[in-house]
Amino acid sequence: NPNHTFGFPGIYVVSLKANQSSACFNSYSKTITVQNALVGTNQLNEDKIKTWVSKDRLSIILDGQKFKALEVTSILGQSIYNRTINRDLINVNLSQYSAGIYILNLSDNNGNISSFKIAYQK
Repeated sequence: NPNHTFGFPGIYVVSLKANQSSACFNSYSKTITVQNALVGTNQLNEDKIKTWVSKDRLSIILDGQKFKALEVTSILGQSIYNRTINRDLINVNLSQYSAGIYILNLSDNNGNISSFKIAYQK
């Protein structure tokens, strides 16, 4: 029973190959579309912080966790969004940015940073 959980929305080719020997095998492939996948979860409070991208909007639910700042950087480390936060639901408009991988950093009052990888597709 092979299974896999996709962490990012997108189009994937899923393949299964079964073999008994080099002369006895078969394979099957299918293209699937994953929509609205959960793309980031804080490892320390995985039931509390949720992030996802839908269309051109990055949504973050903090669920009572206290963070003072939010920063989104490109995969190369360039800051593209930086704000002080004071609420549990945050929406970031990504429409002006290119599709790609971004890093979401949440900072608390003690200087601790929780980071999430975000996949943005147009």
